[in-house]
Amino acid sequence: MFFLCSDQIDLSDPEFWVRPLEEREGAFALLRAEQPVPFCKERELPAGVPIPAGPGYWALTRHADVLEASRNPDIYCSGKGATSIADLPPMFNEFFGGMINMDDPRHGHQRRIVSRGFTPRALAKLEVDVQRRADAIIDRVIERGQCDFVTDIPDRDKFP
Repeated sequence: MFFLCSDQIDLSDPEFWVRPLEEREGAFALLRAEQPVPFCKERELPAGVPIPAGPGYWALTRHADVLEASRNPDIYCSGKGATSIADLPPMFNEFFGGMINMDDPRHGHQRRIVSRGFTPRALAKLEVDVQRRADAIIDRVIERGQCDFVTDIPDRDKFP
């Protein structure tokens, strides 16, 4: 089923997220065209989950809007759980979301620390070791023609 209008799209419905990719992409294209920042009602969580449904959320469907929000932490807050629709207790946000649930200046500080490990120079230093280990792993099972990764590939400690 393809969506005929943006009002039919419920991003809070778990069933939406198991639809075929083509349908979901079509739904987001429709939202971007008709209603690029829809307000979505939250659903009650299953019985036994001690988190009540919150007031709802605004979904950003256009790249330009995401950039705008990410550049204006005084207006748009990630630190209260940007990656979770449900309003989690504050201590959960950092644990479950990490840097993505932080606002500047803390986010910028953490990002500068982490980004040092992903420069071309830093990655090049790791490449030789990763290649050596990958070769050793493949060499152990290549003669079989196939393997079960979980049971046949030993722990990393067993490789030089």
